[in-house]
Amino acid sequence: EPDWELAGDLPALRERIFTGHEGGMPSWGVANRLTPRQIDAAAYYILEQLRPEILSDTTTVPATGT
Repeated sequence: EPDWELAGDLPALRERIFTGHEGGMPSWGVANRLTPRQIDAAAYYILEQLRPEILSDTTTVPATGT
């Protein structure tokens, strides 16, 4: 069982990056500091690189097109 509330929830992670958190995380999307594509990239990086243990067989992160 993952130890953080956004584990495996890509839409919720995207929203948190966009809106921030009163605990000190900036609102990157609301403040127009990151584009939607950059927010997606940050979310994928968090799930695939920083927290790969939270991914399971039922959670997939789609590949980005280049």
